[in-house]
Amino acid sequence: MRTPLDGIPALKTDKVFPFMLDDAQIAELLKASKHGAKTGLRNHLIFLLFLDCGLRLNELIGLRLDNVSLAQRSLKVHGKGSKERIVFIGSQTAKTMKRFLELRGITPGGSDYVFLDRKGEPLKPRWVQEIIARVGKRAKCPQRVSPHRLRHVAATLAVRNGMDPFSLQRLFGWENLDTAMRYVNAASPALHEAHAKASPVDRLSG
Repeated sequence: MRTPLDGIPALKTDKVFPFMLDDAQIAELLKASKHGAKTGLRNHLIFLLFLDCGLRLNELIGLRLDNVSLAQRSLKVHGKGSKERIVFIGSQTAKTMKRFLELRGITPGGSDYVFLDRKGEPLKPRWVQEIIARVGKRAKCPQRVSPHRLRHVAATLAVRNGMDPFSLQRLFGWENLDTAMRYVNAASPALHEAHAKASPVDRLSG
């Protein structure tokens, strides 16, 4: 059924900037993630992986032991559409992963997933979401924290620390460069500093 609005282009809505936390809030999150004698190291590693390489929730849950290379400080993850990609982790995350895997051990005939529950089964998505939300409350974050929101934080931090949009696109597994550009635009303080250092006119007159 046709309406008077048929053929009229839809109005473009403003794009919402990605969720972000400041450095102090991120530090409080990482501190709060260490809570718990039995699960503190596991939960801390989960936060490090979300923040260090921007894993999706299903990528973290699906991570297997043979996907981890501590020597190369890299992980092979299975992203959307069953597409594989290599992501990299920093030295602190690699050290925490090494400690976690040493404590986790390998049980003959057991699951080869990196993250397991008390029954030795892969963590369920809902459980990881609850872990993230609980740690966020403990850290007194002003908004609810989720795996997807931590991915936003990771991408924005990567841009602020100098990662170009093409590398960001590849490492985060996005098909469209426009997605990466959202984080470039969100990292406005970094852009301000970059322009201050590279202003074409200032360079000409300097």
